[in-house]
Amino acid sequence: MTLSCINSVKRGADNKRPPVSTLYTDVASIGDCSGSMGSTNGGSQHGAREYMKKQFENSNKNKPILGYHVEFTTFDTRSETHFNDDASKINEDVLKNVYHSMKPKGRTRLFDTAIEAVQRQMKRLDNVKSSLSQEVINLVNDCPWLIAATTAVMTDGMDNESKYGSMATCNNIFKKFRKEYGGIAFFIAANQDAAYKAREYGFDPKFSLQMGNDRMSAINAASATAVAQCRSVSSGSSINVPSFTPMERDISVSQTVCMSNSVVPPPPPTLRASNSIRRNLFP
Repeated sequence: MTLSCINSVKRGADNKRPPVSTLYTDVASIGDCSGSMGSTNGGSQHGAREYMKKQFENSNKNKPILGYHVEFTTFDTRSETHFNDDASKINEDVLKNVYHSMKPKGRTRLFDTAIEAVQRQMKRLDNVKSSLSQEVINLVNDCPWLIAATTAVMTDGMDNESKYGSMATCNNIFKKFRKEYGGIAFFIAANQDAAYKAREYGFDPKFSLQMGNDRMSAINAASATAVAQCRSVSSGSSINVPSFTPMERDISVSQTVCMSNSVVPPPPPTLRASNSIRRNLFP
């Protein structure tokens, strides 16, 4: 008997399939809580809480048969995992803990933390796949999105604390996660060019998000990331996975965003009487 999921769901009047519910979903969040995040004035803390609420809501809506696993990890001078369980267990106590875990402090242990978190995620995926029957494995091979994995890294600065990880190591591990595990990796950055850094760290730049370093930008970026991750594990396809919408990008960045790799625009011309611009504007 040959299994296929192509016709396993009902189609609408337009003959399009609705999103396919996954067998297993694995979501990871790696958040920067170093001292420089204090510029968000509590926005990164509030955003983390909203992020976890959205993961709980999405797990209730989709209810994968083999579980909806969420890992929430923070990093400053050291890394800590504050939640590592099924999303159905996210409650008010978890939300409070997540909020307090993002209080800014310390330095930036970015590379080591991201590498460790993705390695744990890939190990979970391996364990799930090893528990499947050959019949189900055939189905997953036909429809790889049935086991969905996504991770998001948020930072506002350069690594200054990792002991063994490097940009090259980070690049290799995220490329492996994307290519060998079908994972979708999001990169959210403030005070730097998010797309440029995403490429350096092994992410697909189209899954990067520029974040402002103010309160509302941080809150909006966290919410947009949760929604984008939920879309990525609920798209029902391994092709053309949706990223951030234009509106999500707009509300996640302030007008004063600083991108270290961007060209600084020249100052506006002085409007003197002899200046051609002044003559055009004020004849």
